[in-house]
Amino acid sequence: MKVLSVTALVVGICLVLGIVINPAIGETFAGGDRPGYTVQPKRNWLSFHLPGKRGYLVRVVAEAKMARIEVLNGNAVVVYEAPAERSKNKVSAQFGSLGRLAMRFKPLGPFVKSTEPQGDCRGRRAQVQRGIFEGRFRWHGEKDFSAAMTHKVAGLSVKSFREVCSGETAAIGKDEMEKPLLIARSQSFGKVREVEAYGSPDEGIELIGRLVERRVRLSTERTVFSFVKEGGLQVGSEGKQMSLSPVDPFHGFAELYVDLNGEKRWRGNLKAKFPGRGYLSLAGSGFAIVSE
Repeated sequence: MKVLSVTALVVGICLVLGIVINPAIGETFAGGDRPGYTVQPKRNWLSFHLPGKRGYLVRVVAEAKMARIEVLNGNAVVVYEAPAERSKNKVSAQFGSLGRLAMRFKPLGPFVKSTEPQGDCRGRRAQVQRGIFEGRFRWHGEKDFSAAMTHKVAGLSVKSFREVCSGETAAIGKDEMEKPLLIARSQSFGKVREVEAYGSPDEGIELIGRLVERRVRLSTERTVFSFVKEGGLQVGSEGKQMSLSPVDPFHGFAELYVDLNGEKRWRGNLKAKFPGRGYLSLAGSGFAIVSE
């Protein structure tokens, strides 16, 4: 089974701008009780989207006691998450100094059954109610990488129900997710930098860079990704050495090698450009091999 790539997730969101049933980017499903199956619990959320500066799409999701701002373009996704106050169709949240959400959802009609494809999932279809959000939403990204503001915007209220999934949407048993070629991670002062590689040297590599920053009432996850064509990854004998030459938004070179003590190291000058943070290193002495 192929890994559910960030690319596929972003494309899926962009294809259904009017109705997006899965509220989370890169969501991990809860484990089911049968091998090869997973279960999605019932849930409900409010959502709207609008264009942001510099070609980004900005999507706001309020679910339970949390609110998210999802900002995405062709090769990057930034997700801000903060505690929210919600009562029926009203939601408010503060995203640190970056933005504020205070909107009320006004339905324009009843809930109707969703027509979004269920893929490998079976169960009662979600119900969608179209409406208008009124109030105030403003958000301004770090280093002005994007921004958005509105007082009135069309949106949705969604109720989903328990579904059992198999095939490519399952994550355990015979359909478990593809194992990564490499995960290297650096952690310090509430920040996590990570690089992941999936695929094979012969077919090409899906390369993912991630920066996670957590504060008391705001967490931010920035993800960039690209596809490294055949020849961009070289693997030595018995897989004990690996060298990587990626493409935009990644730059530089990285190498997995075994030192004189038998320890695996991830060295080089590999870096990636993260929206709102600029270029950050994704290799070096501070990185540990998590999976290989």
